[in-house]
Amino acid sequence: MWLILFGFIAYVLIFALAAGSWQKRKLNLGGRALRSGMTGHEVARRILEDNGVEVVPVRRAREPELARFEVGRRRLALGSDIHDGTNLFAVLSAAHAAVQALPGTVAEPAGRWRRSVVSFGHTGAGAIIMTLIVVAIFRPIVWRLVLPAWLLLGVLLLLGHLSSLSWEYRLADRAVAELRRLGVIGISEEDDCAALAKALPLRDIRGVGESVRRFLGALLPFKGWR
Repeated sequence: MWLILFGFIAYVLIFALAAGSWQKRKLNLGGRALRSGMTGHEVARRILEDNGVEVVPVRRAREPELARFEVGRRRLALGSDIHDGTNLFAVLSAAHAAVQALPGTVAEPAGRWRRSVVSFGHTGAGAIIMTLIVVAIFRPIVWRLVLPAWLLLGVLLLLGHLSSLSWEYRLADRAVAELRRLGVIGISEEDDCAALAKALPLRDIRGVGESVRRFLGALLPFKGWR
């Protein structure tokens, strides 16, 4: 049990450091207003059109900070903060999502794996933990399994993210290149954009606690849960 406990603490620290690094750069750099004045959805549409992709619509999502290419539905989902945002965080997140929809990128194995970890891995981890908790209410002995299962699922999620991290960094670099090519960012803004892009792949690295929250949010239709 001591080994499991220390492992759990280490696991929490790793996810906390990843989230802290992203949040720090987002707060320090992401709020900077860009001179171009383009919104996130305008940037996404421009990138798609300039690369010959005209059949991918851009929709407004419920989650304020969501920026994702939905492969099955062939569309970009941008939350309100990104869809209408004109700051560095909004346009870089929108560009990153748009780059995922470009020809050749969608079919890459690393991209498919990353989407599976974010979409199915997080939801599945939350479902397993919630199932164990519900069963433990009636069978208290099951409580012994909750912490080891939490740790094991957290390690699997972390390994899943790490296995596709190089792919995510490459996409972040391409997103910066697209913003530079289209003139969305100026010379004075390139350094801040590149610095924020280095932390962008850490945005989706979230632990089992976030998976449980997302699972509950899917079951309980309250605004702000998703």
